[in-house]
Amino acid sequence: MSNGEVFKYKDILRESDLDPLKNKSCFLTEDIIAFYFRYLSSLCKTDDIMLLLPSESFSLANYEDDNGVSTFAENEKLSTKRLVVFPVNDCYDFSEGDRGSHWSVLVYSRSMNAFLHFDSIAGTNNLPAEKLYEAVKKYIGVGGQVPSAALMKKQKNKNKKASAVSQPVSKPCQVVANAAAPDGLPVFKEAETPQQTNTIDCGIYVLAIVKAIIDCFGDGSDSNTTDVPSVVATDVHQSIESTMRTEILELVNNLRKNVIE
Repeated sequence: MSNGEVFKYKDILRESDLDPLKNKSCFLTEDIIAFYFRYLSSLCKTDDIMLLLPSESFSLANYEDDNGVSTFAENEKLSTKRLVVFPVNDCYDFSEGDRGSHWSVLVYSRSMNAFLHFDSIAGTNNLPAEKLYEAVKKYIGVGGQVPSAALMKKQKNKNKKASAVSQPVSKPCQVVANAAAPDGLPVFKEAETPQQTNTIDCGIYVLAIVKAIIDCFGDGSDSNTTDVPSVVATDVHQSIESTMRTEILELVNNLRKNVIE
């Protein structure tokens, strides 16, 4: 390996990518978030959970028409997934990728028929999260269960005629897309989220939230007995601000010891 590459874990991770893990005054970058999402995906023992990379979420939210979204949804079989996790960034310039100033996470739960937005600075990423929700909600499938092929065909025909308008929220977990519910489309909810105590650790909270979700549901356990908001409330605390960077850095070091160059 060259150019300061640490190792290749489904992609190249460079030494400079580790700086935000070593320096607590630095924001986490897209590279670290993508790396950790890939790692968590590798821990899943079920194929009905999908973690999207930051670049994939950003593209879905910014396609000029629905063709890109529908093609991605079909190729990745989004309509069969129990949980789909989307990292959200507040960058509004398509040419700049992850150069926004804040990360949050949007989680689709089929059992709740809802997109749950977890934001560690409440209200900051409402607009980009709702934009992503509006882009993908028609292609996620019918909530409450994994739909049959016949049901999906019926839903697809409905989706061609469906339209829904989001309304602003004033408190966590208030439904903002009630117009979608009659057609079986998922709703958007601002979910209660542990709040960061600084201006730096939004990415840390995203990783901690997704780790908690994978720890709970990644073995294929039944989500009818445990909902995603309860998992986040129970397992994600402000203590991660002082521990999560070290935990991920140790993971990187352990992984690269086992990589055959």
